[in-house]
Amino acid sequence: MHKQDKEIFQEWMSFSGRNQILSAIKSVMDFKKPNVVEKDLLFLNNTQRKNLVDRLEKTLVNKNKLTIINFLNYLFSINQFKKDSKKKQKKMSSKNTENWEKIKQLDLNLVAEEFIKLKEKLYMCEQWKQQELDDDRGRTPEEVMHDLGKEIIPLDEATPEEFFARVSEKPMYANTKIAIGTKYVQRIKNSISYDLEAWADKENIDIIYNGGGGANKNFTISGKYKDELKKLTIAYSRLYVTQNLARLAKETCEKNLPYFRNFHIDLEMTESSPWDDACYQCQKALGFKKHVGTFFGHITASHCLTDFGGFVKPDLHLVKSLKYLTKAEYPEVPDIHENAEIVTFCIKLLPEIIEDYKNKTKQQKCKELRYLDFQLMRMSMYKII
Repeated sequence: MHKQDKEIFQEWMSFSGRNQILSAIKSVMDFKKPNVVEKDLLFLNNTQRKNLVDRLEKTLVNKNKLTIINFLNYLFSINQFKKDSKKKQKKMSSKNTENWEKIKQLDLNLVAEEFIKLKEKLYMCEQWKQQELDDDRGRTPEEVMHDLGKEIIPLDEATPEEFFARVSEKPMYANTKIAIGTKYVQRIKNSISYDLEAWADKENIDIIYNGGGGANKNFTISGKYKDELKKLTIAYSRLYVTQNLARLAKETCEKNLPYFRNFHIDLEMTESSPWDDACYQCQKALGFKKHVGTFFGHITASHCLTDFGGFVKPDLHLVKSLKYLTKAEYPEVPDIHENAEIVTFCIKLLPEIIEDYKNKTKQQKCKELRYLDFQLMRMSMYKII
C-alpha cells in the first residue's frame, strides 16, 4: 500500500475521523477507551471487521473516503495474513466443504478424458458453427473465443488504461440479462464514453454513497457530467462501481508500482502448489473486490479477472459444467470460498487437457484458461451436458 494512503488514514483517525471511528468500533464491540488507535482495530475478529467497514462506508462523507476504506481493508488483510498460521489459512480458504474434499480426491486424468470428449461434441454441434445470436460482428462462438484469446494481457502487466478498458463495463452486466447490460453500456458510450480520465477525475464525476441501500436516493452525484449521468437512467449503484474501478486504475498511475499484481494469479505457482495453498491464493485475488467497495461482489470481480486470463467466472453455466465433470454439488451462485475452489480446480485441470502445457509462456497459459472458461460455459449453454 502506498505510504501516502497510510498518512491520509492516520491523519483522518487523529483529527476529523476520531469520533466516527470511535462510534463505529463501539457499534461492533464493547469498547471502553476514550479514543481509538490503529492497534485497537487489529483485535477485532473477522465479523467485527466487516461490520466496522460496512458502517464506515455508509456513514463516511470525506473526499478521501475510498482511500480510507481501502487502507482499512488492507490493514485487516495484512494483519490476518501475519496473525494466522499457515494451517489456519488453509482451513479458512477451503472451509473443508464436502465439495472441496471431493474435488481434491479426483483423478484429473479421468476428468480430462471426459472433458476432451465433451469438447469434441461441442465443436461438432450446430450452435458452435453458427453466428452468435448477440454478436454484432457476425462471428461464430469459436471465432469469439479465439478473439478473446488475442486480447489477453496478464493482469500484472496491464496499464491503468488497459485495466479500465477491460473492467469498466462489467458493473452494467451484474445481476441482469446480457441484453439489458448491453443497452446500459451503449448509453454510456453514446454519452460520456469509457474514458479513464472522465471517470477517475472528481471534477468530472463524483458519486458519493450515503448509505441505506442501493436506491438512487441514497447517492449524491456532482461534477461536470452530473446531468449526463442522471439522463442515462442507469442505477447509480452501477455507475458508482464504474467510478471506483476508474479511481483504482488511476491510483496506479500515481503510485509507481504494478498495483494489479496483487490481484494476479501466478498460474505456474498455483499449478504446482498443494490444493489448499492454491485455493488460498485464488481467494486472496478475490480481495480485489474490497478495493472497489460496496455493490461490487465476488462474482463481478471474477468476471473482471477472467478477462486477463488468470481466472474463470463461475456463472450458472460454468458451474453446471463443473458439476457434471466433478459430481460436486456447488450452488448456481457460489459464495466467495466456493468461487476460489472452482477457479483452483480449473487451473489444476489445465495441464491435463493442454498438450505441452508446462512449456507454454505465461501469456499462453492465461489464454488457455480463458479458452477453458469459454468452453465450459458453452457446454452448458448449448446443452452438451
